[in-house]
Amino acid sequence: MRLDAPSLEIIVTPEIALNLVKRTVNAKGWKKITFSDINLIFTPFWMFSFDVAGSKNSGRLAINAFTGEIDDYVPFLFQKFKKIRETPKEMKPEIEETSIEKSELKDILPKKLSAIMGTKPEEIVVSAFSKFYVPFYKIWVSTPRGDYEIRVDGCSGNPLGAEKIPEKEKTWSESAVSMARKMQSPSGIVELARGLGRKTKSRSLSSGPIGWVLGNTKGRWLLILVVIIVLLFVALKPAGPALTCKQSEAPYFHNDMMSLNGTCEFKNPTNKPMSGRARVFLIQDGVERKDVSQIVIAPVIEPNSEAYAGFMLNWTPDYEHHEYALGFEIQ
Repeated sequence: MRLDAPSLEIIVTPEIALNLVKRTVNAKGWKKITFSDINLIFTPFWMFSFDVAGSKNSGRLAINAFTGEIDDYVPFLFQKFKKIRETPKEMKPEIEETSIEKSELKDILPKKLSAIMGTKPEEIVVSAFSKFYVPFYKIWVSTPRGDYEIRVDGCSGNPLGAEKIPEKEKTWSESAVSMARKMQSPSGIVELARGLGRKTKSRSLSSGPIGWVLGNTKGRWLLILVVIIVLLFVALKPAGPALTCKQSEAPYFHNDMMSLNGTCEFKNPTNKPMSGRARVFLIQDGVERKDVSQIVIAPVIEPNSEAYAGFMLNWTPDYEHHEYALGFEIQ
């Protein structure tokens, strides 16, 4: 089927999309999950430029032409991926309706942007409209807590909507496994140490968690179990991609937000194709900001080769001086 506007190229296969969703949901602690049929959807967007009178606030954004939501991530994708006009012949995709026409944009966009930026609609000028499509895989996930729709970006493999799925409370054994996983990475060890520090801050070691572990038979067995699990994870864990993430430039102010963008490089040292998944996050004044992070995915890394995936972190500034750095970890 030929589209009425260009679409971003589909790189992620249905199988990879399903696997990415499964890994994302499993990371929240849910193992007993089922999936519905996977559907390919082409969502229309209008990309546009905007300028705010009397300020340096300007740039490129997109609006979802089906839902009317403003999107700042899609323009980033538009710069990174090739364009196509034909949908895959082997699939029967759904083309979502263009509910917002080009003639309506000059009236709709200033109102929406003014609500976001806190300025008047007449102070915002929009121009340079161009329509294009973004491919998504729509997958329904059923968990014991309910059903959830997740859309996987067909270009970069980013799962959207997974944040709505709640974390599953961990059992005793799951907590031990989680602790073992954290002990495999420097950032995980630091996180465990901080948690232990908070718990023992107002207690002596003899009465705190360390005292319980060392002075209690069950505690000593728990410690031995965790050590065994760590050793098994290290010994049995298959080789994964090597990860390096770098920021393109220093954090900058844009659209009343602070932004930090860059690229992650995944290196596959094996003779088999693999996928890569990483989490990038903001470090502010030496401490990780838990509310500023992004999952970065390389759907396919060819044998003995590299794959690259971009990221963009956004956060609301408090207009105080801070030292920023980029953190990242493989998942």
